[in-house]
Amino acid sequence: TYVGIRLAAQSISPEILALYRFLIASGILFAYLKINKIDLPAKKDIPLVLVTGFIGIFIYQVIFNFGQKQVSAGTGAFLFGLSPLFTSINAAVILKERLNFAGWIGIGVSFAGVGFICLGEDSSQGLNFGILILVTSAFVFSFYNILIRKLSQTYSSIQITAYAFISVTLFM
Repeated sequence: TYVGIRLAAQSISPEILALYRFLIASGILFAYLKINKIDLPAKKDIPLVLVTGFIGIFIYQVIFNFGQKQVSAGTGAFLFGLSPLFTSINAAVILKERLNFAGWIGIGVSFAGVGFICLGEDSSQGLNFGILILVTSAFVFSFYNILIRKLSQTYSSIQITAYAFISVTLFM
């Protein structure tokens, strides 16, 4: 995915690239829902589905595509790996979940790794802002993980994914 996005983002705008990807995915997931006779979400859950799709996928995807244009595919993949760390931090802050000492040490080591990546990327023209953009995209995506927790009490993971993808396609 990261190599494909890196290549495609060189000739297609990040917004259009995201739209194409989600048009295809939404069509397939919508067909899956219909074939398996799975209903759309309840009316009371639609606002949360829309917020989840908008923040967790739309904003994330466009930011990620912009950042991926400026760094290597491997760096992009590694930096996206920060999203579980951000999810842990956000769960501690927003949901008041407790993170043990080892968890905080792991987060610190991971962020130090990002620092080494920043030093290793081509910086002949100064700081590579693609790294900052990709770290931001991982941070934004962490909110998707927080938001889907409430939806996961009612819906399966395939339903949540389908609803979020369909809603994000509407935003795009």
